[in-house]
Amino acid sequence: MSISEWLAQSLFSWNDANGNLLLHVTISGVVGCILSAIVVFALVRLVRIGIRRYSDKHQLTPELKGFVNRMLSAAGAISWLILCMLSLHFNPMVLSASEGDFTLSYRNILLAILCVVIARIADKVISARLLEEFDSQTQKDIYNDQYGAKNKSNITGVVRNVLFIIVGIILIRNFNLDYSYTIGKVTISPTKVLFAILVILIARLLLWMLTNLFLYGFYKRERIDLGKQYAYNQLLSYVIYFLAMIFALKWIEIDLTLLLAGAAALLVGIGIALQQVISDFFSGLVILFERSVEVGDFLDFGEYRGTVKKIGLRASIIETIERKDVVIPNSHLVNERVTNWSSTRGVTRFRVGVGVAYGTDTNEVKRLLLQAAKQTDGILDRPTPFIRFTEFGASSLDFELMFFSEQVRTIEDVKSNLRFEIDDLFRAHDITIPFPQRDIHMNK
Repeated sequence: MSISEWLAQSLFSWNDANGNLLLHVTISGVVGCILSAIVVFALVRLVRIGIRRYSDKHQLTPELKGFVNRMLSAAGAISWLILCMLSLHFNPMVLSASEGDFTLSYRNILLAILCVVIARIADKVISARLLEEFDSQTQKDIYNDQYGAKNKSNITGVVRNVLFIIVGIILIRNFNLDYSYTIGKVTISPTKVLFAILVILIARLLLWMLTNLFLYGFYKRERIDLGKQYAYNQLLSYVIYFLAMIFALKWIEIDLTLLLAGAAALLVGIGIALQQVISDFFSGLVILFERSVEVGDFLDFGEYRGTVKKIGLRASIIETIERKDVVIPNSHLVNERVTNWSSTRGVTRFRVGVGVAYGTDTNEVKRLLLQAAKQTDGILDRPTPFIRFTEFGASSLDFELMFFSEQVRTIEDVKSNLRFEIDDLFRAHDITIPFPQRDIHMNK
């Protein structure tokens, strides 16, 4: 008896109630199961060694290592079952559509579970690696304190979505569920839609890696301030998302020429109604390119004073000194008068006005005002404060105390403390601050 004949010998068979053959076990099938067990065990062992070395280098947490080991054991067991079913030619159907397109078998179910397990392992390992690199880049940096938690949660969600969309595409094709639907001249299918979404998510992942890993190190080395970093990142995001949208539409096989022609006709109609929105959009681009206003700048804008938190496509968000977020259209920042205290020198001049009664010794007033400035925290000794006698008013002699300070963001508090000092000194030296008086003559 030859080896091939010996391997082809039947050990046992299994038939259903109707006499249909369900399982036919041969020696070759048993040998295949044994060899597949050895191969799977060896592969799992090699992967565990690699994970251990990776953990020693990158210091994975014990929880993550335990999770990966459990998932590897599950993946190894499922892989061995699939290989055994292939060796034994055992793949009973669970469900099949009448036309024969959709099929659901035990082997397909195990393959689906295996894909999910592998995706979970990849999700945990890739996310941990990206977060480790992010933390090393932003270690002991205010950027990490302000934006680190949000960036971490964003990227872990993107990685998870990318992996599970890939799993979804594999399963749809494995179960023969990729049906096509025609809408007008466009033919779409589940995998085309998922591929389009995958392109957008990969673009987002790429943008995160560029801005938070590669460019961030460059920004630190070149000492580029936070406002310029934000402007560069925003412009880069516009370019990447624009290209991603084009690739996504191309993947769905949407004719971009027809889309652009229809959009042009539509924009003519809605352009008039959205003039302000379009103006705000291009004003946002002007701000990002010109950088007259940047993230982190302290602005005095009409009734609002605060710090720029975000510059968006249409509007910017300013956090006021009252800790309120105010949404300002970008066109207002471009076309109206805005005082940007952050772009001025560190030392700025301010003034506080006061009036005293007629007959008061003006030299004494000057001396007391300078003394009040000297006693108030936040007012600099150099440059020296000085006094202006501004006007002979209707009911008072008007003076202005000119002083210099670096406390731009809290200058109103400095002015308030200065007024308290002036009032205390004037009361101590019997100097009167008059109020307007009017004589009314009535004829009988």
